[in-house]
Amino acid sequence: MSRIVKLSTYINEDRIVVDTERFLKKETVIKQLLDLLCSEEEVYQNREEIYKEIIVRECEKSTGMGKGVSIPHGRCANLKNIYVALAKITGGVEWEALDGQTVQCVFLVIGPQRFKVEEYLNILAQISKLVSRQDTREKFFGANSVTEIAEIIRDLKGREKHDTNLV
Repeated sequence: MSRIVKLSTYINEDRIVVDTERFLKKETVIKQLLDLLCSEEEVYQNREEIYKEIIVRECEKSTGMGKGVSIPHGRCANLKNIYVALAKITGGVEWEALDGQTVQCVFLVIGPQRFKVEEYLNILAQISKLVSRQDTREKFFGANSVTEIAEIIRDLKGREKHDTNLV
């Protein structure tokens, strides 16, 4: 049985960006989110390998799940921990999403290749479940600052414990 993942454990204000100017392409979004995570030495040391892994995955199949959300992700043999960063893009960015719409909310998830596999998959599943709810997406889309998004994530903490049927 998988344990509930608390996104607030992985995402804090230093790992969130709200920007409408810099994000012209999905590659730019991914680079910006990796930059947020480069304060962690192991991410900084493996940045290029992580970036290539994510881009290869994007070329194989877009992580744009539709309804304005994308969850690019990748694993790296040299990482020991899991990291999550979030971008809220007011104007949206083209992502080749399943529904053809632009993406306004991007969760980047990176983790080790051989360790913490169940935890990594649980994080991806939890994000997917949370953003599948229209009310949660609307909160993210309506947020205009890093602080607002961090509050939304902290507020999800209670729902993560009690709402096991998030889809």
